[in-house]
Amino acid sequence: MKSVVISAIVVVAMIGMIIPSVFAIFPDPDKDPKDYLIRYYTEPKYQEWFDTNFPNDSIEDKVGYPNKIITNDYYISPFGFVIEPPKNWDIEINPESIADNEGNVSAGLISFFHPREIDCNLEYDGGVIVWYGNDRKDSSWSDYGWTTWDDVDRNVSGGLLGWFGEMMVFDEQTNLKITDESITKLYGDRYVLRYDFTDVNILPAMTDKGTGEFCGELYVTMKNSMILFLEPNGEYFEFIFSTEPHYYDEDISEINKMLKTFYVGETELLSDIISQQSKPIVEQTPEPEYVAESVVQSITEPTTPMCGTDTVLKNGKCVIEEEIKEKSSKGGGCLIATATYGSEMAPQVQQLRELRDNQLLQTESGTAFITAFNDIYYTFSPTIADMEREHPLFKEAVKLAITPMISTLSLMENANSESKVLGMGLSVIMLNIGMYLGVPAIVVIGIRKRI
Repeated sequence: MKSVVISAIVVVAMIGMIIPSVFAIFPDPDKDPKDYLIRYYTEPKYQEWFDTNFPNDSIEDKVGYPNKIITNDYYISPFGFVIEPPKNWDIEINPESIADNEGNVSAGLISFFHPREIDCNLEYDGGVIVWYGNDRKDSSWSDYGWTTWDDVDRNVSGGLLGWFGEMMVFDEQTNLKITDESITKLYGDRYVLRYDFTDVNILPAMTDKGTGEFCGELYVTMKNSMILFLEPNGEYFEFIFSTEPHYYDEDISEINKMLKTFYVGETELLSDIISQQSKPIVEQTPEPEYVAESVVQSITEPTTPMCGTDTVLKNGKCVIEEEIKEKSSKGGGCLIATATYGSEMAPQVQQLRELRDNQLLQTESGTAFITAFNDIYYTFSPTIADMEREHPLFKEAVKLAITPMISTLSLMENANSESKVLGMGLSVIMLNIGMYLGVPAIVVIGIRKRI
């Protein structure tokens, strides 16, 4: 009886195993969010897949993790934000930036400089200076009944871009020309404003505090970017990058990368998370018999990072395997699924892989099913995968046709014992017989009665 049921499951699941469920959930609510975080920050291809599919989300927000994950390359400022500056750049905290008793700051907080050997009497290499402000207090929001940046954006001429536009204007400046400006609404009451502009400045004579070199007054054409990160409650951080045009063009790409890493809030080191995940947590394992097989194996070498499914440890980092064996004791590579969804990292492909490894292969019946399935699957899957790549309409037709069956396959995710594999397998068979044979038969009979 068992062999008959297993064979039946193979037949019913063949199409479902070809393409994973379109109802796949990412992230899996039963999976530890830290596993996703480790993969994102240690596997470049996984990070690329996530950023492509969820361009408006951070990995932390998507998996519901409260803290921003940072590496040792980040600079943790004493002013409440973190950022990853370009490598080998100088960082200088302005001693005059300490706030007074009322919280006012009259000087830039921090400067980021690309170190260069220059003659300060002939040119200006500039850098990035970070300022802090509280517009809610400085502009008396309460007098206007404002409580959020959204209120300011709705009620002032030109919106937030107009409200902060005057910050580019100062006395020693001429020939101001705005070349570009933009506003981006983030989550909550957060915005990012950007102004790119050129001007001519008169830099006063001064003595360099570090070298003691005297720099005379200098007239210089500047290329600038001013970026403001607006935080809730009226707070904002202002990044001003000003330098001569040839240095601007050389540095702006590195600065743009740096700005993408800016974050205000609680943080956690990636190395700490990897260390935590390398330890077995027996009390959180619902079935102790699996501890020795899964958890303990993952901590054979506790000093190394924990790699995700279909990744291997190379040079101390988790990377995606270049080749996944087509046939193995854990089943073959998902050839057709990969062709359908375009990547081994697609959530649907990952769900299928996890169903295979975490549920089916943990039982005798499931292992027999995978063995029988592979013997059939690899006789046609390369051909089907090639057809999908060559004919997009065929790929969409296959995906559409199997949607009812795919929805029933999600039942197998709970099949973690012999009895459940057999019982749920029979349920899947009956459901699909009903959908693919019973419903059409009823429709045909009904039509014939009316004719």
